[in-house]
Amino acid sequence: MGQENLHKASQEYRFLLPWALYYEASSDSDPDWPLDKWKNLLRKCDCVCRQDYSFLALWEIEHGGSASNLPKFPFDPESSDWIAPADRSGILDSWYAKIVRRPLSAHAKKQAKCFANKSEIGFFSELRDYLRTVPISRRCEQSLSPSAKSRNICIHQQFHPQPGWYSWGLALVIHAWLLFKEWKWGPEQKCPTNDARAASAWLDFEYLPYLVEADGLVTNDKTLLQLAKACWPDKANCIFTTKELLASLEQTD
Repeated sequence: MGQENLHKASQEYRFLLPWALYYEASSDSDPDWPLDKWKNLLRKCDCVCRQDYSFLALWEIEHGGSASNLPKFPFDPESSDWIAPADRSGILDSWYAKIVRRPLSAHAKKQAKCFANKSEIGFFSELRDYLRTVPISRRCEQSLSPSAKSRNICIHQQFHPQPGWYSWGLALVIHAWLLFKEWKWGPEQKCPTNDARAASAWLDFEYLPYLVEADGLVTNDKTLLQLAKACWPDKANCIFTTKELLASLEQTD
């Protein structure tokens, strides 16, 4: 988008920075985006930062309430209050790989067959309608509770996820993404055995759970846009490409 345009957008919108992007901005990992360029750009936008969504989901399991009220942090990669792990990939690759390799439930497999020969437009339209019928709260309890137990986290008796909870949003996105994966590559697709390669298949979609709290999303990834709109149709008018965002800003001038 560029510094000038992003700064302009920040006058109309406040940006919520996911933990993954915070890490990118806190480590000199991309030669096309040197560390100083990231810092200057994001400081101008007065971004607020969020913890990793998996941490937020596990917090909800342990405390029995929504993590959306937990404090956010101003963008400050030098702050001792917010230190990105030295090796993020090593920490999260196995987590992402497990998501990628997760099998569909029997009911979801049946639904996946209905999507099999749909066009892209048809698939995302029907996925949006289907997701509104899925008992996400129950799926969330079933899918996340084993993860909590494996980390010796006690499951709070009031852990009953609702829309607006990160655990609910995570379960929704994983369910939608697994159906998308099945439609895109077919039931016989083979996931890479290497965790890092398997994780990359999920990487771009990790921003979606933040839509439980954010009002919209800005991305140039067309698949991500469509999946976001299918998961949160009530926010579709605020799910933009950068070009669409800039056009909307021009209309308000």
